[in-house]
Amino acid sequence: MRRVPPSVLVHEELEGLLKGGAYEGTNIVSALVNVLTRLVLQALLEADQADFLGGRAATNAGDNASGAPATATSRGASARLRGRPSRCASPR
Repeated sequence: MRRVPPSVLVHEELEGLLKGGAYEGTNIVSALVNVLTRLVLQALLEADQADFLGGRAATNAGDNASGAPATATSRGASARLRGRPSRCASPR
């Protein structure tokens, strides 16, 4: 199995959809919206991950290159995942 970012796989799925169309009985507009939405969300997740990791591999996700703790650059779920409180998070 090849190791590629998930956004590349979704992009290839989009290309296949544009070249070959959708399966019989599938609404092409719905299929396009579904794939494009997944592509945008995956690209955003990968960008946030790259920002958080400072461009390093996912296996070294502790501190940034200077040795200082990495900081969250976005609010919400990604901030909660990093163990930091979010101003937008609902109380639990």
